[in-house]
Amino acid sequence: MIRSRGKLVTTIMLWRLYLGCVAFAGAPGLGGMELVLGEQHHQCSTVSADELHAAAEENDAARLRQLTNLGLASEVIDTANAEGFTALGEAASLDNIAAVDILLKAGADIDALDGHQWTARGWAAHAGNDNVARLLLENG
Repeated sequence: MIRSRGKLVTTIMLWRLYLGCVAFAGAPGLGGMELVLGEQHHQCSTVSADELHAAAEENDAARLRQLTNLGLASEVIDTANAEGFTALGEAASLDNIAAVDILLKAGADIDALDGHQWTARGWAAHAGNDNVARLLLENG
């Protein structure tokens, strides 16, 4: 049974069970969630694309691993932010190779077009980030 602020949640857009916790993405207004497994209660939180973008932009490998280990749906990983960038494209343009590697392992789509109609490979090449461009080519 899943409860949100005391109400039974019957419809959830995207979810994935991960080590006794549920990561919800794209379910508007759910905020903190509580998963009830028998008599055990586990607190879960909604992960937004904004959090993923911030970690990728800052090259915060620990936070990115934490977020991607929740089993995020590809729709969250490949969502463009307000500026039009995907997390992978932003990390590639900033030469954040650790972030690029983590996002690739989490299932980021190398060929996803962002709001500017560019891929992560295009941003890496445009910015002259040869190591990131090479990594993207090897994985795509």
